[in-house]
Amino acid sequence: MSDRNIASDDSRADNRNGGALGAAEYLVRHEDLVPAAAEAPESGAVLPSGQTQDLTAAPAAEPSDAHAMPDAPEAEIGTAEEGAALGATEAQGARAGGGTIGAARPVALETSVAIHVAEAAFAPAAAPDRIEIAFRNEAAVAAAISADPLDRIAHGKSGEALGPVMAKTTYFTPTDPNFADQWHLNNTGQSGGVAGVDINVTGVWDDYTGKGVIVGVYDDGVEYDHHDLNDNYDTSLHVTLGGVVHDPYPQSVNSRHGTSVAGVIAAEADGTGTVGVAFGATLYGVDIFYDPLVNPFDAMGTLDHADVTNHSWGWTTPFADNITDPAWSTFFNNIIASTGTGRGGLGTINLVAAGNDRTITRDVNDSNFNNIPQTIAVAAVNHNGNVSDYSTPGAALLISAPSNDRVVGGGIWTTDRVGANGYSDGTNEPGNPSADYTSLFGGTSSATPTTTGVVALMLEANPGLGWRDVQNILAMSARHVGSAVGTGPVGNELYSWGFNKAQNWNGGGMHFSNDYGYGLVDAHNAVRLAETWQDLQTDTNWFTSIEATATPGLFVPDNNPVGVSYSFTATSDVDLETVGLVVEITGGWTGDYYITLTSPDGTTSILSRDHNSGDSVNDKFFYTSNEFRGEHSAGTWTVHVSDRWAGITGTVTASQLEFYGGIKDTDDIYVFTDEFSDYAGSFGHATTVVDTNGGMDILNASAVTSDTTIDLRGGGSGTIDGVSVTAISGIETVFTGDGRDVVSGTSGAQTIDGGRGRDLLKGFGGNDELRGGDGNDRLIGQGGRDDLYGGANADNLKGKGGNDSIDGGGGNDKAFGGAGSDTIDTGAGKDTADGGSGSDVIHTGRGNDYIVDGAGFDDMYGGLGFDLFDVGVDGQKDEIFDFENDIDTIRLLGFSLATINITNTGTPGRVKIAYGGDKLFVEDNGAGLLTAADLTDDLIFV
Repeated sequence: MSDRNIASDDSRADNRNGGALGAAEYLVRHEDLVPAAAEAPESGAVLPSGQTQDLTAAPAAEPSDAHAMPDAPEAEIGTAEEGAALGATEAQGARAGGGTIGAARPVALETSVAIHVAEAAFAPAAAPDRIEIAFRNEAAVAAAISADPLDRIAHGKSGEALGPVMAKTTYFTPTDPNFADQWHLNNTGQSGGVAGVDINVTGVWDDYTGKGVIVGVYDDGVEYDHHDLNDNYDTSLHVTLGGVVHDPYPQSVNSRHGTSVAGVIAAEADGTGTVGVAFGATLYGVDIFYDPLVNPFDAMGTLDHADVTNHSWGWTTPFADNITDPAWSTFFNNIIASTGTGRGGLGTINLVAAGNDRTITRDVNDSNFNNIPQTIAVAAVNHNGNVSDYSTPGAALLISAPSNDRVVGGGIWTTDRVGANGYSDGTNEPGNPSADYTSLFGGTSSATPTTTGVVALMLEANPGLGWRDVQNILAMSARHVGSAVGTGPVGNELYSWGFNKAQNWNGGGMHFSNDYGYGLVDAHNAVRLAETWQDLQTDTNWFTSIEATATPGLFVPDNNPVGVSYSFTATSDVDLETVGLVVEITGGWTGDYYITLTSPDGTTSILSRDHNSGDSVNDKFFYTSNEFRGEHSAGTWTVHVSDRWAGITGTVTASQLEFYGGIKDTDDIYVFTDEFSDYAGSFGHATTVVDTNGGMDILNASAVTSDTTIDLRGGGSGTIDGVSVTAISGIETVFTGDGRDVVSGTSGAQTIDGGRGRDLLKGFGGNDELRGGDGNDRLIGQGGRDDLYGGANADNLKGKGGNDSIDGGGGNDKAFGGAGSDTIDTGAGKDTADGGSGSDVIHTGRGNDYIVDGAGFDDMYGGLGFDLFDVGVDGQKDEIFDFENDIDTIRLLGFSLATINITNTGTPGRVKIAYGGDKLFVEDNGAGLLTAADLTDDLIFV
């Protein structure tokens, strides 16, 4: 690999218009908001870039109290002139080279916070002795230009001014006073943006708050005694490194970023300030910036302590964090290990900010921290639904989330360090009189914890999700925003939207853009899919294939977009999640090249755009794309490489294609959302669901909010998201969503889950499992050995033949076993249970219940409450096991007191009633107190 410095090559410097950049210079950036009276830099002076901290040579800090920090050392940064030569702003110029200035003072726009370490500690080999890590947070900067209008808003179809699709009438509404300002949670247009451009979370909070989910905030510390964080923070989770428990309480005046990140995730719903996305989650922090004893490489070895980790920071220099470089093995091996060991083997979910470097032509793929399969890269979307003007694009993006925009504004309200220690001092943010909260947080630093909060809600909804399940659900549940699919970019966009060639999302392929990934994160959709997700995708069943290694030996023409191409023929057939490509080029500069990868199905993904800064000398790098998710790997893959910058030539000497996903099988999942009606019948999205390859297949419409009708009989038909589906076949499991759904099975065995809403589910023969979910549901087994689960609310459950299992769940249920030996458990509520014919076991649980034994040997349990047992003549022996004297009542049909015989059986608490040749045994649940005399006033004769 080349280790040349840009400045050492005059032609290179001319081509780059730039000064010297070290091969491994990484910068931390965050938003520094200053009072109006703050001193401005002198004309021509260098904008400061924060403090540096030597992690190896510096003496241990000796603060005067537990939370103090000694004066920061001087910062090593470049000159403004060098930055200007790169075509950057002055603030960006501060990271261009090697000048030295005095201690930093706060400035507007953006500043930097650097970690300064000795090379021997953990810097890459042959690199300068400085490693800098970039925060992903942009300042809200006023500008005299306006944003382009949106073609599409969040919850509706393109061009429609629609609000959220969920009926927002009964959900939990936080009483925190600044919740009304948190447009990213519930956008009513309060910030001047487009109503509905939010994460669609409010309808989820009735059920999930992130409770029980542990979130690690890896940042510059967390002020965990903040009154809006302290109840959700657990100091016992602080990590131990080198035998030392590390306290992440802020150690520097610049340590404010992590406190704001933590608030976006899990600020308390306590009636004060702001509220977090997952306000019931548990937080802990790790200070990777200002704790002198925390090595960031080693800190990655603690990721598996958390269920979810948030990283609103990244490496500044393109191609610096290189997984093919052995010097970075500790860093990447620790991250990779977390998905195998975290959450008991299910895997820690690691979310990483995409970066704020759109304007200097960065790409998510020039950082392996951002693009390895074990991390989720998050982009930013402004309050109009367009990609934020700073958000770094790339094929390795998975998802986007709301944040600010330097042009159109719309800052994120969140916690700030208390008093004057944070971004706000109570006077410098218009509309925000509090010094304990900031109204101007932003960047991908804010988009990432928003997504982290959504993941916490998902994990509470389904703690059994694997780390790969979470990625698949986020991709499938994301909403399209920005320009219309198939048209050109608008506003801040650099890329057009397109569909890949998957066949399992809304009848066809999934929409993707290098600006947004799969789209805007949607908490409602993600949680509904999480609740119903049947896959278990972890490290243990993750298929990774190094399919082929090529040695093309192709010379890449200099400054020529025609470039060269070479191909791989893949024989393994992987259900793709991520595709990786290693490219080794000798004699060239990695930043020169524009690289695309085309799948056998014809999807072309742009893996790298050329970098006009040219600040990398690495010749071998690992690129990935999420765009092929849902496609299959077998066939011919084509790589195209072109050199877009003059001055240096190169040759592609080696390349390797890598597939990551699941082993292809015949068990398919077809997901439908409220976007089905947007694309049905176009872009290859079918209005049929026909599975012909066998297996156990799932139609999952749990994210659909309107009424769904599915009839699997005959050739199958139905209505999903208002669209007529003309054929449905080969489906064994159906999940529906929040509407009033009607689903009919076939004579075969099906599993049908109605989700929320008032549903009618019919098994129609076969051994079926019917789940009503929330809502007043009607479940009919209709023959076969069926399992019926009513779920919450008042349900009507009918076994109708076969040996059925009926579980009413909560609510006032009506359960009818029908013919066959049934097990009925209605749960709590005022229930009616009728065993029908056959030998039945009936439990009605707590509540005032009505129980009918029907024909057959029946066991009845009334549970707590005033229960009425109806017993008739059927020639069989019945038994009541938990009769409560003077509370419960037995009604004998067709008899009188004179025609029955009540006797003690000799077993304490057990009484026999003989009538018409039948026998009914009554017990008092083991109390041993019930006698024959006690029953005389508890009988009714009709």
